[in-house]
Amino acid sequence: MAVSRTKLSALGLSASTAVIAAVVGLGAVATPAAAQDECLLDTDNDGVASAGDTVGGATATGNNSLACGESSVADADETTAVGHNARALGSSATAVGASSRAEGDGGTALGALASAGGDNSTALGRSSSASGDFGVAIGFRAISDGMNSVAIGRDASSPGERSVSIGNLAISNGVSAIALGDLAETAGDSAIAIGNASVAAGVDAVAIGGDDAGAGAAALGNSTTAIGGESFANGPGATAVGWRSVAGAERAQAFGHLANALGIRSLAVGEAATANSDTSIAMGNQSIATGVGSIAVGDLSETAGDGAIAIGNGTVASGLDALAIGGDNGGAGAAAVGNSTTAVGGEAFAQGPGATAIGWRSIANAERAHAFGHLALANGVRSLAVGEAAQATADFAIAQGNIAQAQGVASIAIGNNSVANGVDAVALGGDDAGSGAQALGNSTTALGGEAFAQGPGATAVGWRSVADAERAQAFGHLANALGVRSLAVGEAALALSDTSIAMGNQSIAAGAGSIAVGDLAETAGDGAIAIGNASVAAGVDALAIGGDDAGAGAAALGNSTTAVGGEAFAQGPGATAYGWRSSAGAERATALGHLASASGVRATAVGEASSAAGLTAVAVGNLAVADEEDAVAIGDIAEAGFHSTAVGGESSALGDGATAIGWQTSAAGNQSTALGRQASAGGFQSTAIGQSANAAFDGSTAIGFGATTTRANQVVLGGVGSSVTVGDLAASTAAQTGTAFVATTDASGTLGQGIAVDDLATDAEVAATAAVLQGNIDTNTAAIATNATAIATNTADIATNAAGIATNATNIATNTANIATNATNIASNTTAIGNNATAIAGLDTRVTTNEGAIAANSAAITANNTLVAGLDTRVTANEGAIATNSASIATNSAGISTNAGNIALNSSAIAGLQTLTSTHTSQINALFGETAANRAAIDRANEGVAMALAMESPMLPGDTNFAISGGVGYFEDQGAGTMAITARIGENAAFSAGVGVGFDSGEVGARGGFQVAW
Repeated sequence: MAVSRTKLSALGLSASTAVIAAVVGLGAVATPAAAQDECLLDTDNDGVASAGDTVGGATATGNNSLACGESSVADADETTAVGHNARALGSSATAVGASSRAEGDGGTALGALASAGGDNSTALGRSSSASGDFGVAIGFRAISDGMNSVAIGRDASSPGERSVSIGNLAISNGVSAIALGDLAETAGDSAIAIGNASVAAGVDAVAIGGDDAGAGAAALGNSTTAIGGESFANGPGATAVGWRSVAGAERAQAFGHLANALGIRSLAVGEAATANSDTSIAMGNQSIATGVGSIAVGDLSETAGDGAIAIGNGTVASGLDALAIGGDNGGAGAAAVGNSTTAVGGEAFAQGPGATAIGWRSIANAERAHAFGHLALANGVRSLAVGEAAQATADFAIAQGNIAQAQGVASIAIGNNSVANGVDAVALGGDDAGSGAQALGNSTTALGGEAFAQGPGATAVGWRSVADAERAQAFGHLANALGVRSLAVGEAALALSDTSIAMGNQSIAAGAGSIAVGDLAETAGDGAIAIGNASVAAGVDALAIGGDDAGAGAAALGNSTTAVGGEAFAQGPGATAYGWRSSAGAERATALGHLASASGVRATAVGEASSAAGLTAVAVGNLAVADEEDAVAIGDIAEAGFHSTAVGGESSALGDGATAIGWQTSAAGNQSTALGRQASAGGFQSTAIGQSANAAFDGSTAIGFGATTTRANQVVLGGVGSSVTVGDLAASTAAQTGTAFVATTDASGTLGQGIAVDDLATDAEVAATAAVLQGNIDTNTAAIATNATAIATNTADIATNAAGIATNATNIATNTANIATNATNIASNTTAIGNNATAIAGLDTRVTTNEGAIAANSAAITANNTLVAGLDTRVTANEGAIATNSASIATNSAGISTNAGNIALNSSAIAGLQTLTSTHTSQINALFGETAANRAAIDRANEGVAMALAMESPMLPGDTNFAISGGVGYFEDQGAGTMAITARIGENAAFSAGVGVGFDSGEVGARGGFQVAW
């Protein structure tokens, strides 16, 4: 070992500097290859190298290593340790500074207490630490713990792999994370924080922006982004861009100075824009969106309600689903105040639930008021103003046309400058196009280009609409009502027959009293009803209820057919289908349930996807199948074949004439019978009775739990391990008199085929006399013959029992028939419901009769008025006669007295006539009152009809105890709503009740009932 002796204290250097200088100065000293060097220190402070000088405990043990400084250690090849207690322990490591440590291969530690613990790591600065491989720590107490990490600055820290922290107290805690700036901090893989006091906490979080006050940008959550001084993003995917912008919820987005997005997936764009609620959007300076899904776009725009939309500078939408569109450079944009309000246009204003104002400065200022047009005003409840400066200022008023005015309740003004200023007043403008509407007949109304109404009371509303019969009504573009009292509503709707109704675009009602409701709905038969888009009822009294948005609604094809449900189909006289895509495809077939199918004549299918394809077949239960003639399948997934009956969940009777009753029972053999849970009769005319009983052979009978036959024509009582008890048999041979017998079985357990023996003598008797034993043997021989006869008798009894079993099977079949009868009764109840509907129609006929009586009363009143007028004429004639008599007074004094008497009589008659006139006037007033009362009663009766149409009793599916239903009914311009409940009060009994209320008069009705089934 070579020792370089250099007197350093004389150079006036500090201790550490002197050591470094000594190391540098060693270049002039030749040392052998692979040397280990320690620095000679001037430990005696004499300024020269002398025997008193030492290396201060330095140790250099590695090849080409150097240890310089007290207690320094260079413990590996090509290492350098300079400084008091410096340690260079890794290969090619360098440690310079008091207590510095370079423990990793190729590590460099410069500075007092510096530590380079990772391979190829670098630590520069007092107390700096680079513990990860290839790590770099520069600065006082800088720490680089992660592989390939970099920490630069006082107390900077990079714990994560490939992380970078630059700045005093910067912390980069996460793989590939970056923190730049004093107090910058990351806490998540790939997170980035740039700026003083910035924080990025979360995977892929980004925070860019500092603050001299110590609060920089903060991105808290995975994939969050905060850019701008004091910006804040908190929540997965949140983004805040702008000074003090805030994105405070999951995926919230805030862009702009002071922008705030506080709801989940909310968006705020603009200076001080605020999106307070989930999925809300605020775009524009100082815009505010409060309400789930609300949208505010424009400077100072504001929403306050779920689903509200405000678009335009200064717009306001306050209320659920409120809509305001239209700004104003003066700061007063459109305003929609109230739930479901709409204001579109500069300074448009809508206030009140459902109010709508469209047009510059248009105003709709009442519940459901509608104003359309520049300066239009609708100021009454449900009022409508359409046109420039049109005004509807009373409830239910309608003004349509430029400067049109409707000022009375329920008044109507249509046309430029039209005015309707009284209650129920109607003002209709002309048509300057030259092809106006035509109304030909008393009380007719035609509204719309080329509209045509002909016949008393006819009404046609819509372009080229036609009402061409008495009281016919047509509403809609190209609508046609051609029958007496017919009604057509909708684009190209067509009501061809008397009292027919077509409601819906291109709907057609062909048939007296027929009703078609729904787009493309169609009827073709008297009394037919089709309700639902594309529904079809073709046949007398056919009924189809149910639409489909794909264009295929319910279809009832044939007289008295019924199809209720989306895409339900009934074809054939009397066929009935209830349920989505249910199908009744034969005469009087009935299908009840989702996807239920009854394709056989008089077949019945009840239950989800049940199928009855055979003649008079019955399938009741989900996925029940009765596809053969007279098959009956009752139960979930039950299946029955030709003339067979299956009753029970998953029961199967596939043999001809077979009967299966019980859960998972199977009667696969022709004319077989299986009764009991999982019983199976697989042979021809076999019978299995009891749980898990199995009769697999022809003519065999298995009775009892687990009983199983093993050959044809066998009768098995009980399964393995079970006992058979027969009544009235003695308990033992001791209790018997005469010859005693023992029942025997063969190897297969068959009863009655063994040999019977008589009662043997006791052992003592046998020992006493052999002669007696021989006598007993002879007696047994005789008994054998007797037993043979008894066996024959037992065989006959067994046959009798078999006949009894067959009788039981017949009874089971009878019960099955009763079940089918119940199904028929259910269909009868359905028919009764139809009869109730007919009775309701009868009530309507009585109402119509009352209207006729009222009209007759009015005619009588007119006749009385004519009589009064005639009497008045006679009075006038008498007054002329009086004048004549007065002229002849001078010539006939005697006649004066007579005429005076006549005058008195005439005066009395006149007084009587005046009294009669007064009486008639009172009667007329009374009739008017009665007419008004009758009208009110008719309305109430119509409400009652609507209530009856809406009333229904909810069904109780299996395993349920309560059900509730609601309904809405409409009849003759009257509507009603109902609510009904059904409760199970016993295993076979249920109670139902319902209440209804009319929408107009508020009339209330109720019903109650019960049902018992067995």
